Amino acid sequence: MDVSGSKNGYFGVTGNSFVLGEGEEVLSKICDVAKKAFEAGLKKQNLVPKKVELEK
Repeated sequence: MDVSGSKNGYFGVTGNSFVLGEGEEVLSKICDVAKKAFEAGLKKQNLVPKKVELEK
């Protein structure tokens, strides 16, 4: 899923990668590190999103 938004002429895109099924361990580690880096960047900019529960 790709979620995008725009405000006051600025456009933003965010994405997330993950391994489906039983992938190589190194791929899962790469995805984990990328997620942590993304979250650290948001935290540094004080942009930590609120968690949203999705209906099933």
